[in-house]
Amino acid sequence: MTKPRRATKSNGLQPFPLSPLCQRAAVSDIDGFADDDHADLYEDMSPYLNPEALCVFCDGPMPVQPSHTLKGLMHAAKLQAQPDITRRWMNPYALKLSNARSADTCARHRFECLEMVKAREHGWPQVIDFVEVGHRIRAMKDALEDICEDVHCEGARKACTFWNEIISTVHHSGLAKAMGMNEQLKGYKFRSLQPGYYGEMGQQIIMVTLVDMFQDLPESITAPLSMTQFLIYVLAPEVGMRLIVDDRSLDIASTFDRITARSLMEASSAFGQEQFPVGDDDKLTAGDKVMQTMAKNRRGELKLEEQYTQSLANKRCRKEDDEKEHTETLLQERGVRTGWWCFRLSPGPRPT
Repeated sequence: MTKPRRATKSNGLQPFPLSPLCQRAAVSDIDGFADDDHADLYEDMSPYLNPEALCVFCDGPMPVQPSHTLKGLMHAAKLQAQPDITRRWMNPYALKLSNARSADTCARHRFECLEMVKAREHGWPQVIDFVEVGHRIRAMKDALEDICEDVHCEGARKACTFWNEIISTVHHSGLAKAMGMNEQLKGYKFRSLQPGYYGEMGQQIIMVTLVDMFQDLPESITAPLSMTQFLIYVLAPEVGMRLIVDDRSLDIASTFDRITARSLMEASSAFGQEQFPVGDDDKLTAGDKVMQTMAKNRRGELKLEEQYTQSLANKRCRKEDDEKEHTETLLQERGVRTGWWCFRLSPGPRPT
């Protein structure tokens, strides 16, 4: 027989009341809360909720409209990949491939998801006529010559920030350390030397054109730098900045516009490196076409020089022949026989 429960005396205490601002929501309110307030969160997670929008190698989000370059890289990588069973629970299309082979593909889709969006927002060009870039660089020859000839830094070279920075580094650290690998691998130093959204292709065309324009700069102009260092650290970034100034219709004489162009050049360098790389394959690139055009023009100049030299040599030979013929004619008129047989040996000494 169970004992009856002993009645407890109530001390008048009540449970801690809920906050009047926090009320239990109804089921309909929860549905609306999930649909409305978390719409942005679901939108951000949509690539991970849709396996078709994931990369088959790294499970990262893919761009909505992949470029032809990314499609080609994905197709080539998939031919060498195998199904990855360990990741099928999250990505049913997951494939397994070594990092060395999939690195370029994953770097490309990350670039198109981040840098390509930034490029569209800022209006950076995604197509560039690099053949025209070579002509634009040659049009800057007078301005670049002013920088080269201003040895005392009183005019154009004084306004060139790239010259001032490299000389300041050389004076502070010495030439060997300033040109060392540790100094050049610094992120800001690398970005400041790149021609912005013109990328590796633009850098190649700039260097080839500058070498053709300034083939032999004397040491008195480039000191304390060598000619190659002067082209790489001074003239090449100056040309890249001037190209952007021209694209944006800025004033090169304005210090503010020069700073704006350089900031844009540094900000868009990552985009340019991926968008306009120098190909490692045998495909003919725009830079190769520019170099072929320059080589063709140079061959034409050498051919003209050779023809001119040959014409001078022929003219000199004809002149010598005419002079010889004129001399022989005069000797014949005077009755003097010509030829090697006309000379008599002088008689030897008479015996005593």
